Amino acid sequence: MKPRLKRFILDILKKNRLLTLATIRPDGWPQATTVGYGSEGLVLYILCDAGSQKARNLKGCSKVSLTIDHDTDDMLAIKALSMAAIAEPVTDEAEFPQIYRRIMQKYPSYKDVPMPDPAGIRCYRLLPKVISVLDYSKGFGHTELVRVTREDLKATAKATRGRRTPPSRAARAARGESDARRPHRRSASRSARPRQSHRQ
Repeated sequence: MKPRLKRFILDILKKNRLLTLATIRPDGWPQATTVGYGSEGLVLYILCDAGSQKARNLKGCSKVSLTIDHDTDDMLAIKALSMAAIAEPVTDEAEFPQIYRRIMQKYPSYKDVPMPDPAGIRCYRLLPKVISVLDYSKGFGHTELVRVTREDLKATAKATRGRRTPPSRAARAARGESDARRPHRRSASRSARPRQSHRQ
């Protein structure tokens, strides 16, 4: 991946906090849902209610499309991302607190809200395969297509990982390793009360 495009993509991921996620319903209809996200390099993380339609859709098909953008009055200031990605379930509850913190960092006023009970939520790691970079400042409708490699995922995850943050599984996911190979541990926040959510 060209360094220029990598910087552009990471800047968009950092500046925004909502994405529109498209999944496939069991009846074949696509479903688009607004979702908050956190990220580590090019790897995105989302949470949803365990009983939500999104969770049922992702159980049937892990292929997703998503967009990340922001509103602007200047058409030629549009800068956005469109991705094709694989939604990989995170099954190790020991990862949940770190992922939850990544998402809540984008909502500072909610920093003290306790993490919901892992039993009531589903967590997914979104691994981009293809990214369409939109930058209308270079001309109306200007796009560049980027194919994301495992090396891209590993390199950006390593570059953005904080010193205090323990090594995540983003790099292992980029190497093709799954949580199934790792020993599962119970989360210390198991007793936290889940928040009610609108199931979509």
